[in-house]
Amino acid sequence: MVSVIGSRAKGLVGLGIQAQLILTQFVASVVLARILGASEFGVYGIATAVVTVVVVLPNSGLAPVVTRFVAAYRATGDRSSESGLIRFAGAAAVVSGAAFAGALVAASL
Repeated sequence: MVSVIGSRAKGLVGLGIQAQLILTQFVASVVLARILGASEFGVYGIATAVVTVVVVLPNSGLAPVVTRFVAAYRATGDRSSESGLIRFAGAAAVVSGAAFAGALVAASL
């Protein structure tokens, strides 16, 4: 029973942290909108959206796959496959991110 209570407490702490982050982002957005004005805040919003897409979209699905296979390789003691997978995942993230960013730049020209 202690572990259930402990896990609930951890969940509530995590929820509290998420709520604090959302509140902080909201307040920062209001302050930035007041400081920058409508037009500049629009540019900021577009830049934020582009950066988010460039970071998230090319790597979607990569982290769960790496997590699954690294766990499997560690369970079997296959360190060479584990290090090869990590090197490949890093290279794939860099290449796909660069390609996606290049496509965005090319599309804006």
